[in-house]
Amino acid sequence: MYKRLIVCVLLGWISYGACAQGFNTQEGWVVTHAGDTLYGLIKDLKDKREQILFKSHTNDTFKAYSPRELKSFRYTGEYYYKTKELPGQEQASKSTFVLCLIEGQLSLYRDTDFFYAEKPEGTLYKLEQISTMRESRKMLVEKRYINTLLYLTGDCSNLKAVIKDTRLHTSGLIKVITAYNYCIDSDQRVQLTTKPTKVKLQVGVKLGTYVSNISFFQEGKSVRDYDFVRRVGYIGGAIFDLSYKNKFSLRPEILIAQKGASYQGVPEGLGEREVHSSLTTLHLPLSLYYTLPTQRLRSFVLGGGAMSYTIADKSYLISPIGRREIDTGKQYFGYRAGGGLNYILEGGHKLNVEYVYEGSKTSGTYWRVKTQYVSHSITLGFVF
Repeated sequence: MYKRLIVCVLLGWISYGACAQGFNTQEGWVVTHAGDTLYGLIKDLKDKREQILFKSHTNDTFKAYSPRELKSFRYTGEYYYKTKELPGQEQASKSTFVLCLIEGQLSLYRDTDFFYAEKPEGTLYKLEQISTMRESRKMLVEKRYINTLLYLTGDCSNLKAVIKDTRLHTSGLIKVITAYNYCIDSDQRVQLTTKPTKVKLQVGVKLGTYVSNISFFQEGKSVRDYDFVRRVGYIGGAIFDLSYKNKFSLRPEILIAQKGASYQGVPEGLGEREVHSSLTTLHLPLSLYYTLPTQRLRSFVLGGGAMSYTIADKSYLISPIGRREIDTGKQYFGYRAGGGLNYILEGGHKLNVEYVYEGSKTSGTYWRVKTQYVSHSITLGFVF
């Protein structure tokens, strides 16, 4: 009972620490007008045109930054905004964060529903179309962006036909402007920057201590109170972390685990017994993780199931009639829950320490031995 209470308190503490840190943040960095680059976390605001909230890894609180202070800010995954002077009311220019879609000899930016093209000299050209209602109630669409694109790409004549069929949306403009950049210089490096994928797969390794004990043991049809002594073994192997927005992760693992327990005594109604269980298993957990990406040091909780296949079994029983090998089963099925801490390194690598509580059971085939295991593991892992 006390062990379960300790596990619940631990998981509750980790959950509270995770939930208290905040939501809607992404890793990234900002570049000031002085040229300084600061790495940290960007609050994912809906409107990023005039202000963002950023917290460097050396600070504990978020600070508001405007286009007057930053040259650009970038999310991990090459999705970023740049500061540009856009025409405002009465033609007064206004510093605004705009989404950078392409950078090259001809660059493409987006500001909410508006697109802008720019050549190296720094002049922004608005790509727009004007819709007006005629007296006949028919909509007249004037595609001004076509003429603008023809003007900007005039030194690449083979794009004229493509431009005339281009629609005013992100994919169509990206296609045309990318083609122009390679037309001008096929060797130039064109930076195509789109939203990073929300799903990311990372591979890692883990190694740690595996403390196990037998909580239930049935020999034949007889159920007795066996007070087993726990065994300290090892656990380690490969992990595959499939994360969504750095918050939810589905993690299958391929591990080798050593577990067991021992007993020596006189169970009620039986003669003196010695039971020794020593298993080496192929351990295959599948767990769902929840992490809040708010600090370099991040707490997480996990829950899921596990299946184990026995690779080596050195279990035996000694009774007044002699010693015999016992088969505690080739397959184990169970549940797992736990938590821990991630430390985020540069490049998105993770160093973590993790505690997991597991319960598993099997039904043996030889001598009708049935067992249930309770295990605790503490591991150190690294995700590349």
